[in-house]
Amino acid sequence: MQERYPQGVGQVFRSPLLQRVPMPRLQEVACLAAVLVAAVVALLSLLPRRPSPFAQCHTHAPILVGTHHKTGTVLLQHIFKEACAILMWRCSFNHRPLPCSSPEEAVANGLQLCFLQHGVRFKLSGGSSYRFVHAIRDPMEVVLSGYDYHLHTTERWANVRYKGRWNGTTYVRYLNALPLSEGLQAELTHSLRDSLKTMPRLLNRTGDNPCTLTVRLEDFEHDWARLRPPERLLPPRRRHISRARHAAAGHHPGTALGPARRDRLRHAAAADACIR
Repeated sequence: MQERYPQGVGQVFRSPLLQRVPMPRLQEVACLAAVLVAAVVALLSLLPRRPSPFAQCHTHAPILVGTHHKTGTVLLQHIFKEACAILMWRCSFNHRPLPCSSPEEAVANGLQLCFLQHGVRFKLSGGSSYRFVHAIRDPMEVVLSGYDYHLHTTERWANVRYKGRWNGTTYVRYLNALPLSEGLQAELTHSLRDSLKTMPRLLNRTGDNPCTLTVRLEDFEHDWARLRPPERLLPPRRRHISRARHAAAGHHPGTALGPARRDRLRHAAAADACIR
């Protein structure tokens, strides 16, 4: 290159010949780029689109949200409360501020969304149209999370003695007195009467409805950081509430189990043939 242009490469680009060639201005380049982008978007819009499986569900039918114990109830309550605030919907959570246990009751009370932490209590046989969100969870995770939770829960039923149950003591004390393996078996027995019984029952009742969305708590773990709605979409008075709720629920997706504790419980459950 130096042999062909002894005056230097830089001198070539400053030659009178090249200076006569008009160079495009920045505005022209930006305009051309915008035209190209618009053309690409127009072409993509002509491509055939796959129909949405929920296209028929874009109606004014009320949305019912049903969860079960240890399937993400608190997490989903936070999410839907924020959504109701953003959309300015009238919503009811566990019969507050208005009772709502059926599509008919939702319509009568002018509610767009009804949430029940015991979703199996929804009455869905009235024939009215509805949209349903059903929260489920891996059965093993339900047992592990339930065991860890019930060791320290302050719920009234778990701290009251019932005649003929739990060796005459409370469920909390009963669990804490058992070795880990036996404690997990006791929690499994309890879950079989609760979430592990109601989950398939509600799944069967709502599965035939084309407007049912079944969500797994494990799905949220893949993108936990994005669950919090952008603060710019919230009214100023609700932004501090959003921060507090996210901090309260954010120690782990839907459960107080940390990774080390979870692995220990999983190992103990895997070693027990009755639980496997």
